[in-house]
Amino acid sequence: MNPVVGLDISKGESQVQAFLDKSKPFGKSFKVSHTVEGLSYLVSFLEGVKKESGKKPSIILEATGHYQTPVVHYLEERGYLMIIINPLISYKARGSSLLCKSRSIRWAKESAIKLKAAAARNPFEKTVYQSHILSLGMYINMILQYKEHLSKLESEIDALAKEIEESNIIKSIPGIGEKIAATIISEIGEIDRFTDPKKLVGFAGVDPSVFESGKFTATKNRITKRGSSRLRHALYMAVRCAIRDCRKKKTTEEIIPRNKKMREFYDKKRGEGKPFKVAVIACVNKLLHWIFALLKNRTTFQDIA
Repeated sequence: MNPVVGLDISKGESQVQAFLDKSKPFGKSFKVSHTVEGLSYLVSFLEGVKKESGKKPSIILEATGHYQTPVVHYLEERGYLMIIINPLISYKARGSSLLCKSRSIRWAKESAIKLKAAAARNPFEKTVYQSHILSLGMYINMILQYKEHLSKLESEIDALAKEIEESNIIKSIPGIGEKIAATIISEIGEIDRFTDPKKLVGFAGVDPSVFESGKFTATKNRITKRGSSRLRHALYMAVRCAIRDCRKKKTTEEIIPRNKKMREFYDKKRGEGKPFKVAVIACVNKLLHWIFALLKNRTTFQDIA
């Protein structure tokens, strides 16, 4: 038998249900309060489960902020194995390989042995909850699955971007790669929506805000930050890539940028006394004007350079 006790934690009390084995409930579900008397009764119930099954039951519960803290401390001090599961992970695990029915019992046992062996090698085993070790294993499995999924998505994005003419046009601008070009195209959409480059600048949210009150007109204005933050971030990264030195190792003090025109414009703004971020935003504005012209004329950056 593999006895398990599930706790549904809430504020001040918990719902308890015990299982001697899979699909074999032990007794009826009941509630216990998070008091000394209530937790003492829970321990006596757990002893009854142990007597019936011959094994000390494991306790499974979902993390509920601070509500589970007194229960976890009380039961950990009495040697019970606590398995605390993140509710988001338990929800997503239903559709993952963690609960996949096609997995064999042999695979499950081998995975459990590996996890226990890893936990045994932990030098801090006595100072952390045993449940944290199991939760760590679940986090690692989830991360590996997400990485695999993300790599597939990146491949699909690259394949789709190569088929879009606008993406290839934008990639012709030095400093813009496949990921940034795909992001810009997906956020801008059809260029025919914009009749003027200033409207594209406003859509990206890098146009200066205007603050006036009576006869007062502000002289230092921030950008509006309207529109897509993803588009602004992609444009910002594109400018940073364009103006920085393209060499892996600098042999001279001279800067050899990927995009000479953009670097010249950046240096001009810095020479005027503009701060770094102000100069970069000015370059973003310039880049949007280039993108508008290229997409409207269906030509590459080299053709108009």
